[in-house]
Amino acid sequence: MRYVLLAGSVSLLFLSGCSLFSVDNHDEYNDLKPIEVSTYLPENREMSKEQPVSLLLTQNNKEIENADVHIEIWSEDHFQHDTLPVTNKGGGIYEADVYWETEGIYYMRSEVSAGESAANPVVMLGVGDLTEEEELQIENGDEGSATIEGHH
Repeated sequence: MRYVLLAGSVSLLFLSGCSLFSVDNHDEYNDLKPIEVSTYLPENREMSKEQPVSLLLTQNNKEIENADVHIEIWSEDHFQHDTLPVTNKGGGIYEADVYWETEGIYYMRSEVSAGESAANPVVMLGVGDLTEEEELQIENGDEGSATIEGHH
């Protein structure tokens, strides 16, 4: 009987082991704010011309200096699909040069990771002279979590 009582007490101790210590680290994980990606594009995107695109990366209102960043672009018709080399310019700014091969609608995905956080916004944009239908498509399109602004 003593062994049954001892075995039951040990089993109860193992089953409730997590509650023996009060560790409240929930707030540590909730304080981790998402990475914010601001995308800066040239106002006049022209085909057959290399142009810079820039990303400003922030988290908790601070620039992210050491992020792993990849930029992928593709045309709507999939004629062009490139992964671009990205340069860390400092101050949370990352830049790549894009060569637009054709006019039309493009998508740009920024794959960003820093520490425990990641962001993958996709931006829809137009290059060259667009039809009314293409302009409406971009106007009504989903731009993900990024913002489109003029190049700084």
